Amino acid sequence: MTAYLTAKAAVGGDPAQLTAMADVLATAAEDVDGLATALRRAADDTDQSWQGKAATAYRTRTATHVGSLAKLTTPLNRAATAYRALAGELEGAQRKADKAMQDSVALGMGEGDLVGRPFQVAKFALLHPQHVVTIGHLIGDVVDARAMADAARDRFVTSADGVRADVAALRDPDGAGGQRQRNDRLWRRPEGGDSRDLGRGVDLSSDWAGRAILDRYLRGGGDWTIVDDADWSKYMMGNEQLRTQLSSVSEAQAQQALRDHLAGKHPPGAVDRTFHAEIQNGEGIVGYQYLHGTDSKKGDFRYQGESSVRELPDGTYEVTTKAGYTWNDTIDPNPQYSTDKWKSKLAEVLTLGQADPYDLHITWHAENRTVLDKDGRVIRAQGYPGS
Repeated sequence: MTAYLTAKAAVGGDPAQLTAMADVLATAAEDVDGLATALRRAADDTDQSWQGKAATAYRTRTATHVGSLAKLTTPLNRAATAYRALAGELEGAQRKADKAMQDSVALGMGEGDLVGRPFQVAKFALLHPQHVVTIGHLIGDVVDARAMADAARDRFVTSADGVRADVAALRDPDGAGGQRQRNDRLWRRPEGGDSRDLGRGVDLSSDWAGRAILDRYLRGGGDWTIVDDADWSKYMMGNEQLRTQLSSVSEAQAQQALRDHLAGKHPPGAVDRTFHAEIQNGEGIVGYQYLHGTDSKKGDFRYQGESSVRELPDGTYEVTTKAGYTWNDTIDPNPQYSTDKWKSKLAEVLTLGQADPYDLHITWHAENRTVLDKDGRVIRAQGYPGS
């Protein structure tokens, strides 16, 4: 038996923290219900003063939102009940184990000896054979308490699956069909998030890409391969930090292509490189911040393409590189070990730790034209990533 010195350690879990989470979820359910009621009343109040197609469309859309909000209260309340039940059962198991330990101390054993110091238990049994049966029963009580806790956790997982199904039923199975981008345009949210959304000690900024990445994680949507999607290509090429990192790589490729050309190697400049790439980190629901750094186990960042060289009338050289860029990553906010992080808290609340990590591969193609002098010094660069 593994050595534990306290009942809480022997059984595991933190009932107080689980109860606090249940309270948060229950409060959230009440808030959502209140928001739905207020939204419905606000729409109803326009019935007499605003007529026409726009008014009808507004009230229809509002009714849809009210219905969606109302449906959200069910999984929130179900999650709160699951957390509260687990807290109560773990607390009961801990009390059972604690009583057994206290009874062992009353027999004359040391604090924590019962399941924490097996040699002390054996020594005590040899010196006090009349207590051997009692000691066996006390150890059995601790074992029973651990079994009770494990059964409670199993029931919690079953409940979590039900909550996850409830949440999934509220989501669009086709990935929102571009609605996230339309929402960002409507509310004028910039790609990369908005620092003005910071508040209450957590980063509340978001963009359509971050919400799409999180949504797939929460739904357990499986690995995601994106190739030359117009929105994603624009999004990835719009990151200045990544552009800066790739500019040096692109310039080095152009210089190598020129050296190959001057050395008579034809065709010059074939490239297939793999390296680590990083962009900004943060705790918002922002695509760049979820990506942050490529995963070496999944392919890191791949830069692949070919270059052509032509001499310009002024004696300089133009190197044209047509390349593919692939960001390879693993999406996993890790809610079990980063509960102090906003994204992980959100994933944990909505899925109770049941969300599935997945591999994400984003590929885009672009052309770059770099002009160099005969010594390989860069004069100017156009296209992606530029300079």
